[in-house]
Amino acid sequence: MSSVYQPTATNQSLATLHVYKDTHRCRTNYPSSTKISRSTLADILKDTHYMYPMECEQRPNILSRVLLCIFELEGDKDQAVNAYQQLVSSLHLLRPVSISVDIHQGNWKQHFGDTSCYQSYLTFFDTEIEQHGLSFVLTQYLNAMPPSIHSQLQPLVHIAFGLEHDLPLMVSEGLAHLASTLDDASTWILPTHNSNTATNLSSTTTPHCSFDYLLFDCIQSDPRFNGVMEGGRPVAAKIKLLLKNHGPLLQNYLQQWLAPSRSAEQQMDELINVTLRMMETKLLDEPTHQLLASILALRTLSTMWSPEVLSQWIQVQALLMICTFIVQGRPSNTKMNTLGAANITAVELAAQPVLFLQQQDDWSRCIASFISAGPPPCLILTMRSLYKTQQRILGPSSCLRLANTLVASLKEDL
Repeated sequence: MSSVYQPTATNQSLATLHVYKDTHRCRTNYPSSTKISRSTLADILKDTHYMYPMECEQRPNILSRVLLCIFELEGDKDQAVNAYQQLVSSLHLLRPVSISVDIHQGNWKQHFGDTSCYQSYLTFFDTEIEQHGLSFVLTQYLNAMPPSIHSQLQPLVHIAFGLEHDLPLMVSEGLAHLASTLDDASTWILPTHNSNTATNLSSTTTPHCSFDYLLFDCIQSDPRFNGVMEGGRPVAAKIKLLLKNHGPLLQNYLQQWLAPSRSAEQQMDELINVTLRMMETKLLDEPTHQLLASILALRTLSTMWSPEVLSQWIQVQALLMICTFIVQGRPSNTKMNTLGAANITAVELAAQPVLFLQQQDDWSRCIASFISAGPPPCLILTMRSLYKTQQRILGPSSCLRLANTLVASLKEDL
Protein backbone atom coordinates (compact mmCIF):
# COMPACT_ATOMS: atom_id res chain seq x y z
CA MET A 1 0.00 0.00 0.00
CA SER A 2 1.40 3.35 -0.97
CA SER A 3 1.81 6.07 1.61
CA VAL A 4 -0.90 8.64 2.16
CA TYR A 5 -1.05 11.26 -0.58
CA GLN A 6 -0.23 14.67 0.85
CA PRO A 7 -2.17 17.43 -0.96
CA THR A 8 -0.32 20.59 -1.91
CA ALA A 9 -1.17 23.60 -4.02
CA THR A 10 0.87 22.06 -6.85
CA ASN A 11 -1.00 18.77 -6.66
CA GLN A 12 -4.32 20.60 -6.66
CA SER A 13 -3.46 22.43 -9.88
CA LEU A 14 -2.19 19.23 -11.47
CA ALA A 15 -5.63 17.69 -11.12
CA THR A 16 -6.99 20.39 -13.42
CA LEU A 17 -4.08 20.10 -15.84
CA HIS A 18 -4.71 16.37 -16.18
CA VAL A 19 -7.91 17.21 -18.02
CA TYR A 20 -5.74 18.55 -20.85
CA LYS A 21 -2.92 16.02 -20.92
CA ASP A 22 -4.75 12.89 -22.15
CA THR A 23 -3.44 11.68 -25.53
CA HIS A 24 -6.26 9.22 -26.31
CA ARG A 25 -8.51 11.77 -27.98
CA CYS A 26 -11.88 10.78 -29.37
CA ARG A 27 -13.33 13.22 -31.91
CA THR A 28 -17.01 14.15 -31.73
CA ASN A 29 -19.23 15.55 -34.47
CA TYR A 30 -17.80 18.97 -33.67
CA PRO A 31 -14.18 19.38 -34.86
CA SER A 32 -13.20 21.70 -32.01
CA SER A 33 -14.42 19.36 -29.26
CA THR A 34 -12.42 16.61 -27.61
CA LYS A 35 -14.12 14.10 -25.37
CA ILE A 36 -12.86 13.42 -21.90
CA SER A 37 -11.53 9.86 -21.72
CA ARG A 38 -11.37 7.18 -19.06
CA SER A 39 -7.61 7.56 -18.65
CA THR A 40 -8.11 11.26 -17.92
CA LEU A 41 -10.71 10.42 -15.30
CA ALA A 42 -8.41 7.85 -13.69
CA ASP A 43 -5.70 10.50 -13.34
CA ILE A 44 -8.07 13.00 -11.73
CA LEU A 45 -9.57 10.46 -9.33
CA LYS A 46 -6.12 9.31 -8.26
CA ASP A 47 -4.98 12.88 -7.64
CA THR A 48 -8.04 13.83 -5.59
CA HIS A 49 -8.39 10.57 -3.64
CA TYR A 50 -6.51 11.79 -0.56
CA MET A 51 -7.04 15.48 -1.30
CA TYR A 52 -10.71 16.16 -0.53
CA PRO A 53 -13.22 14.72 1.96
CA MET A 54 -16.49 13.22 0.72
CA GLU A 55 -18.50 15.87 2.53
CA CYS A 56 -18.00 19.61 3.03
CA GLU A 57 -20.34 21.66 5.23
CA GLN A 58 -23.05 18.97 5.16
CA ARG A 59 -22.93 18.72 1.36
CA PRO A 60 -21.62 15.66 -0.49
CA ASN A 61 -18.50 15.97 -2.62
CA ILE A 62 -19.83 15.20 -6.11
CA LEU A 63 -16.70 16.09 -8.11
CA SER A 64 -15.83 12.55 -9.21
CA ARG A 65 -19.44 11.67 -9.98
CA VAL A 66 -20.01 14.75 -12.12
CA LEU A 67 -16.87 14.09 -14.16
CA LEU A 68 -17.97 10.50 -14.69
CA CYS A 69 -21.39 11.72 -15.83
CA ILE A 70 -19.79 14.07 -18.35
CA PHE A 71 -17.81 11.07 -19.60
CA GLU A 72 -20.98 8.94 -19.84
CA LEU A 73 -22.94 11.69 -21.60
CA GLU A 74 -20.05 12.24 -24.03
CA GLY A 75 -19.30 15.75 -22.93
CA ASP A 76 -16.00 17.36 -23.91
CA LYS A 77 -12.94 18.46 -21.99
CA ASP A 78 -14.00 22.10 -21.80
CA GLN A 79 -17.20 21.05 -20.04
CA ALA A 80 -15.21 18.83 -17.69
CA VAL A 81 -12.82 21.67 -16.86
CA ASN A 82 -15.72 24.04 -16.22
CA ALA A 83 -17.43 21.54 -13.88
CA TYR A 84 -14.15 20.80 -12.11
CA GLN A 85 -13.44 24.46 -11.45
CA GLN A 86 -16.98 25.12 -10.20
CA LEU A 87 -16.89 22.21 -7.76
CA VAL A 88 -13.33 22.34 -6.51
CA SER A 89 -13.80 25.89 -5.26
CA SER A 90 -16.39 24.64 -2.75
CA LEU A 91 -14.23 21.81 -1.38
CA HIS A 92 -11.85 21.90 1.55
CA LEU A 93 -8.51 20.14 1.47
CA LEU A 94 -8.18 17.23 3.86
CA ARG A 95 -5.94 18.34 6.69
CA PRO A 96 -3.23 16.07 8.06
CA VAL A 97 -4.47 14.26 11.16
CA SER A 98 -2.25 14.85 14.19
CA ILE A 99 -3.22 11.54 15.81
CA SER A 100 -4.17 8.93 13.23
CA VAL A 101 -6.44 6.06 14.28
CA ASP A 102 -5.20 2.69 13.10
CA ILE A 103 -8.34 1.01 11.81
CA HIS A 104 -8.12 -2.73 11.13
CA GLN A 105 -10.45 -5.72 10.89
CA GLY A 106 -10.56 -6.07 14.66
CA ASN A 107 -11.77 -2.54 15.46
CA TRP A 108 -13.29 -1.13 12.28
CA LYS A 109 -16.81 -1.01 13.77
CA GLN A 110 -15.72 0.93 16.84
CA HIS A 111 -15.41 4.28 15.06
CA PHE A 112 -18.72 4.41 13.17
CA GLY A 113 -20.00 7.98 12.91
CA ASP A 114 -16.65 9.59 13.81
CA THR A 115 -16.01 12.03 10.98
CA SER A 116 -12.42 12.59 12.15
CA CYS A 117 -11.70 8.98 11.15
CA TYR A 118 -12.52 9.44 7.46
CA GLN A 119 -8.87 9.28 6.37
CA SER A 120 -8.22 6.27 8.59
CA TYR A 121 -11.22 4.47 7.10
CA LEU A 122 -10.05 5.45 3.62
CA THR A 123 -6.65 3.86 4.19
CA PHE A 124 -8.31 0.76 5.68
CA PHE A 125 -10.69 0.22 2.75
CA ASP A 126 -7.96 0.99 0.20
CA THR A 127 -5.91 -1.82 1.71
CA GLU A 128 -8.84 -4.24 1.93
CA ILE A 129 -9.80 -3.69 -1.72
CA GLU A 130 -6.20 -4.05 -2.85
CA GLN A 131 -5.89 -7.35 -1.00
CA HIS A 132 -9.33 -8.90 -1.52
CA GLY A 133 -11.00 -7.16 -4.48
CA LEU A 134 -14.15 -5.08 -4.86
CA SER A 135 -16.75 -7.84 -4.73
CA PHE A 136 -15.44 -9.39 -1.51
CA VAL A 137 -15.05 -6.05 0.27
CA LEU A 138 -18.53 -4.83 -0.69
CA THR A 139 -20.20 -8.08 0.34
CA GLN A 140 -18.20 -8.31 3.57
CA TYR A 141 -18.47 -4.73 4.80
CA LEU A 142 -21.77 -3.44 3.39
CA ASN A 143 -23.60 -6.32 5.08
CA ALA A 144 -21.86 -5.57 8.36
CA MET A 145 -22.76 -1.86 8.47
CA PRO A 146 -26.22 -0.89 9.77
CA PRO A 147 -28.32 1.27 7.43
CA SER A 148 -27.65 4.99 7.85
CA ILE A 149 -29.99 7.92 7.29
CA HIS A 150 -27.11 10.35 6.78
CA SER A 151 -26.79 12.50 3.65
CA GLN A 152 -29.76 11.09 1.66
CA LEU A 153 -27.80 7.83 1.15
CA GLN A 154 -25.21 9.64 -0.98
CA PRO A 155 -22.34 7.38 0.22
CA LEU A 156 -24.17 4.49 -1.46
CA VAL A 157 -24.47 6.52 -4.66
CA HIS A 158 -20.72 7.10 -4.65
CA ILE A 159 -20.06 3.39 -4.07
CA ALA A 160 -22.41 2.44 -6.92
CA PHE A 161 -20.63 4.80 -9.32
CA GLY A 162 -17.32 3.21 -8.42
CA LEU A 163 -18.69 -0.30 -8.87
CA GLU A 164 -20.33 0.46 -12.23
CA HIS A 165 -17.10 1.96 -13.60
CA ASP A 166 -14.74 -0.50 -11.86
CA LEU A 167 -13.03 2.31 -9.95
CA PRO A 168 -11.79 0.94 -6.60
CA LEU A 169 -10.80 4.39 -5.31
CA MET A 170 -14.40 5.61 -5.55
CA VAL A 171 -15.71 2.50 -3.80
CA SER A 172 -13.20 3.04 -1.00
CA GLU A 173 -14.22 6.70 -0.68
CA GLY A 174 -17.89 5.78 -0.47
CA LEU A 175 -17.29 3.12 2.17
CA ALA A 176 -15.14 5.50 4.22
CA HIS A 177 -17.81 8.20 3.94
CA LEU A 178 -20.53 5.76 5.00
CA ALA A 179 -18.58 4.44 7.99
CA SER A 180 -17.32 7.81 9.26
CA THR A 181 -20.74 9.51 9.05
CA LEU A 182 -22.90 6.51 9.96
CA ASP A 183 -26.14 7.54 11.65
CA ASP A 184 -27.85 4.27 12.57
CA ALA A 185 -31.37 4.17 11.13
CA SER A 186 -32.51 1.06 13.03
CA THR A 187 -34.43 3.23 15.51
CA TRP A 188 -36.65 4.57 12.74
CA ILE A 189 -37.32 1.46 10.65
CA LEU A 190 -39.19 -1.75 11.42
CA PRO A 191 -37.31 -4.75 12.84
CA THR A 192 -36.39 -7.73 10.68
CA HIS A 193 -35.36 -11.16 11.88
CA ASN A 194 -34.62 -13.37 8.89
CA SER A 195 -34.64 -13.47 5.10
CA ASN A 196 -38.45 -13.69 5.00
CA THR A 197 -38.49 -9.99 5.70
CA ALA A 198 -41.80 -9.05 4.18
CA THR A 199 -43.65 -11.55 6.35
CA ASN A 200 -41.91 -10.36 9.51
CA LEU A 201 -42.75 -6.73 8.81
CA SER A 202 -46.41 -7.41 8.24
CA SER A 203 -49.32 -8.25 10.44
CA THR A 204 -52.67 -9.75 9.56
CA THR A 205 -54.46 -6.69 10.94
CA THR A 206 -52.43 -3.99 9.18
CA PRO A 207 -53.96 -2.77 5.90
CA HIS A 208 -51.50 -2.43 3.05
CA CYS A 209 -51.40 0.13 0.26
CA SER A 210 -49.24 1.26 -2.61
CA PHE A 211 -46.50 3.78 -1.90
CA ASP A 212 -47.96 6.43 -4.18
CA TYR A 213 -51.32 6.21 -2.40
CA LEU A 214 -49.54 6.30 0.96
CA LEU A 215 -47.56 9.41 0.04
CA PHE A 216 -49.86 11.42 -2.20
CA ASP A 217 -53.18 10.63 -0.51
CA CYS A 218 -52.70 9.53 3.11
CA ILE A 219 -49.67 11.59 4.16
CA GLN A 220 -50.72 14.45 1.89
CA SER A 221 -53.95 14.90 3.85
CA ASP A 222 -52.74 13.98 7.35
CA PRO A 223 -53.26 17.09 9.54
CA ARG A 224 -50.70 15.82 12.06
CA PHE A 225 -47.96 17.02 9.70
CA ASN A 226 -49.37 20.53 9.33
CA GLY A 227 -46.78 23.22 10.00
CA VAL A 228 -44.14 20.82 11.30
CA MET A 229 -41.45 22.00 8.89
CA GLU A 230 -41.61 25.76 9.21
CA GLY A 231 -38.28 27.53 9.61
CA GLY A 232 -35.03 27.81 7.68
CA ARG A 233 -33.14 24.75 8.86
CA PRO A 234 -31.14 22.62 6.39
CA VAL A 235 -33.05 19.67 4.90
CA ALA A 236 -31.00 17.11 6.84
CA ALA A 237 -31.76 18.87 10.13
CA LYS A 238 -35.46 19.03 9.27
CA ILE A 239 -35.53 15.30 8.55
CA LYS A 240 -33.85 14.49 11.86
CA LEU A 241 -36.34 16.71 13.70
CA LEU A 242 -39.24 15.09 11.86
CA LEU A 243 -38.02 11.62 12.84
CA LYS A 244 -37.56 12.70 16.44
CA ASN A 245 -41.04 14.20 16.77
CA HIS A 246 -43.05 11.83 14.57
CA GLY A 247 -41.04 8.60 14.53
CA PRO A 248 -43.87 6.21 15.58
CA LEU A 249 -46.30 7.80 13.12
CA LEU A 250 -43.80 7.48 10.27
CA GLN A 251 -43.14 3.85 11.22
CA ASN A 252 -46.86 3.16 11.10
CA TYR A 253 -47.02 4.55 7.57
CA LEU A 254 -44.00 2.48 6.61
CA GLN A 255 -45.67 -0.67 7.88
CA GLN A 256 -48.78 0.03 5.81
CA TRP A 257 -46.63 -0.13 2.69
CA LEU A 258 -44.55 -3.22 3.48
CA ALA A 259 -46.88 -5.92 2.17
CA PRO A 260 -45.65 -9.56 2.19
CA SER A 261 -46.63 -10.01 -1.46
CA ARG A 262 -44.06 -7.49 -2.74
CA SER A 263 -40.51 -8.60 -3.51
CA ALA A 264 -37.53 -6.32 -2.96
CA GLU A 265 -37.34 -5.81 -6.72
CA GLN A 266 -40.98 -4.72 -6.87
CA GLN A 267 -40.52 -2.39 -3.91
CA MET A 268 -37.54 -0.69 -5.53
CA ASP A 269 -39.39 -0.32 -8.83
CA GLU A 270 -42.31 1.25 -6.99
CA LEU A 271 -40.03 3.72 -5.21
CA ILE A 272 -38.43 4.70 -8.52
CA ASN A 273 -41.80 5.50 -10.08
CA VAL A 274 -42.96 7.48 -7.05
CA THR A 275 -39.70 9.47 -7.06
CA LEU A 276 -40.41 10.44 -10.66
CA ARG A 277 -43.80 11.70 -9.56
CA MET A 278 -42.09 13.79 -6.90
CA MET A 279 -39.83 15.23 -9.59
CA GLU A 280 -42.84 16.35 -11.61
CA THR A 281 -43.34 19.17 -9.10
CA LYS A 282 -39.78 19.45 -7.75
CA LEU A 283 -37.69 19.09 -10.89
CA LEU A 284 -34.97 21.48 -9.72
CA ASP A 285 -35.00 20.30 -6.09
CA GLU A 286 -31.65 18.75 -5.13
CA PRO A 287 -32.95 16.46 -2.32
CA THR A 288 -35.38 14.90 -4.83
CA HIS A 289 -32.53 14.40 -7.31
CA GLN A 290 -30.59 12.67 -4.55
CA LEU A 291 -33.52 10.34 -3.86
CA LEU A 292 -33.57 9.21 -7.49
CA ALA A 293 -29.81 8.63 -7.43
CA SER A 294 -30.00 6.68 -4.17
CA ILE A 295 -32.78 4.32 -5.28
CA LEU A 296 -30.76 3.59 -8.43
CA ALA A 297 -27.76 2.89 -6.19
CA LEU A 298 -29.82 0.43 -4.16
CA ARG A 299 -30.64 -1.41 -7.38
CA THR A 300 -26.97 -1.51 -8.36
CA LEU A 301 -25.79 -2.73 -4.95
CA SER A 302 -28.74 -5.04 -4.20
CA THR A 303 -26.83 -8.24 -4.97
CA MET A 304 -24.14 -7.30 -2.45
CA TRP A 305 -26.55 -7.41 0.50
CA SER A 306 -28.32 -10.25 2.22
CA PRO A 307 -32.13 -10.13 1.75
CA GLU A 308 -32.57 -8.87 5.31
CA VAL A 309 -30.04 -6.04 4.96
CA LEU A 310 -31.41 -5.05 1.56
CA SER A 311 -34.89 -4.82 3.08
CA GLN A 312 -33.57 -2.48 5.76
CA TRP A 313 -32.00 -0.17 3.17
CA ILE A 314 -35.23 -0.15 1.16
CA GLN A 315 -37.07 0.90 4.31
CA VAL A 316 -34.58 3.74 4.84
CA GLN A 317 -35.06 4.88 1.24
CA ALA A 318 -38.85 4.87 1.66
CA LEU A 319 -38.57 6.70 4.97
CA LEU A 320 -36.35 9.40 3.46
CA MET A 321 -38.82 9.81 0.60
CA ILE A 322 -41.66 10.32 3.08
CA CYS A 323 -39.61 12.80 5.12
CA THR A 324 -38.46 14.71 2.05
CA PHE A 325 -42.04 14.97 0.79
CA ILE A 326 -43.15 16.39 4.15
CA VAL A 327 -40.16 18.77 4.31
CA GLN A 328 -41.09 20.04 0.84
CA GLY A 329 -44.49 21.03 2.19
CA ARG A 330 -46.36 18.04 0.72
CA PRO A 331 -46.92 19.49 -2.77
CA SER A 332 -50.33 18.51 -4.10
CA ASN A 333 -49.89 18.54 -7.89
CA THR A 334 -48.06 15.21 -8.14
CA LYS A 335 -50.07 13.54 -10.90
CA MET A 336 -47.91 12.05 -13.65
CA ASN A 337 -48.65 12.91 -17.26
CA THR A 338 -49.69 9.57 -18.77
CA LEU A 339 -50.27 10.71 -22.36
CA GLY A 340 -48.72 8.95 -25.33
CA ALA A 341 -46.27 6.12 -24.66
CA ALA A 342 -45.94 6.70 -20.93
CA ASN A 343 -47.45 3.32 -20.06
CA ILE A 344 -45.22 1.30 -22.40
CA THR A 345 -42.67 -0.65 -20.39
CA ALA A 346 -38.97 -0.63 -21.25
CA VAL A 347 -39.22 -4.29 -22.32
CA GLU A 348 -42.21 -3.60 -24.57
CA LEU A 349 -40.43 -0.59 -26.03
CA ALA A 350 -37.37 -2.70 -26.88
CA ALA A 351 -39.66 -5.17 -28.69
CA GLN A 352 -40.81 -2.39 -31.05
CA PRO A 353 -37.64 -1.51 -33.02
CA VAL A 354 -38.96 1.62 -34.73
CA LEU A 355 -40.35 3.13 -31.53
CA PHE A 356 -37.24 2.08 -29.60
CA LEU A 357 -34.87 3.69 -32.10
CA GLN A 358 -36.99 6.83 -32.18
CA GLN A 359 -36.86 7.13 -28.40
CA GLN A 360 -33.09 6.58 -28.33
CA ASP A 361 -32.70 9.25 -31.01
CA ASP A 362 -34.87 11.57 -28.91
CA TRP A 363 -32.61 10.91 -25.93
CA SER A 364 -29.49 11.64 -27.99
CA ARG A 365 -30.87 15.01 -29.07
CA CYS A 366 -32.02 15.81 -25.55
CA ILE A 367 -28.65 15.01 -23.99
CA ALA A 368 -26.73 16.91 -26.69
CA SER A 369 -28.94 19.95 -26.11
CA PHE A 370 -28.51 19.59 -22.35
CA ILE A 371 -24.72 19.41 -22.49
CA SER A 372 -24.49 22.36 -24.89
CA ALA A 373 -26.55 24.49 -22.47
CA GLY A 374 -23.75 24.38 -19.90
CA PRO A 375 -25.75 22.88 -17.00
CA PRO A 376 -24.68 23.29 -13.37
CA PRO A 377 -22.89 20.21 -12.01
CA CYS A 378 -25.76 19.00 -9.81
CA LEU A 379 -28.12 18.87 -12.80
CA ILE A 380 -25.61 16.79 -14.76
CA LEU A 381 -26.13 14.11 -12.11
CA THR A 382 -29.89 14.47 -12.50
CA MET A 383 -29.80 13.97 -16.27
CA ARG A 384 -27.70 10.86 -15.81
CA SER A 385 -30.18 9.47 -13.28
CA LEU A 386 -33.11 10.09 -15.61
CA TYR A 387 -31.34 8.37 -18.50
CA LYS A 388 -30.54 5.32 -16.39
CA THR A 389 -34.03 5.21 -14.90
CA GLN A 390 -35.78 5.07 -18.28
CA GLN A 391 -34.22 1.65 -18.90
CA ARG A 392 -36.15 -0.04 -16.10
CA ILE A 393 -39.48 1.62 -15.38
CA LEU A 394 -43.12 1.28 -16.41
CA GLY A 395 -43.19 4.40 -18.57
CA PRO A 396 -39.71 5.28 -19.89
CA SER A 397 -41.12 8.25 -21.82
CA SER A 398 -41.86 9.96 -18.49
CA CYS A 399 -38.10 10.18 -17.93
CA LEU A 400 -37.59 11.69 -21.37
CA ARG A 401 -40.34 14.22 -20.68
CA LEU A 402 -38.65 15.24 -17.43
CA ALA A 403 -35.28 15.42 -19.19
CA ASN A 404 -36.70 17.69 -21.91
CA THR A 405 -38.32 19.87 -19.26
CA LEU A 406 -34.94 20.12 -17.55
CA VAL A 407 -33.34 21.28 -20.81
CA ALA A 408 -36.11 23.83 -21.36
CA SER A 409 -35.60 25.27 -17.88
CA LEU A 410 -31.88 25.67 -18.57
CA LYS A 411 -32.49 27.48 -21.85
CA GLU A 412 -34.88 29.87 -20.12
CA ASP A 413 -32.02 30.93 -17.85
CA LEU A 414 -29.58 31.57 -20.71
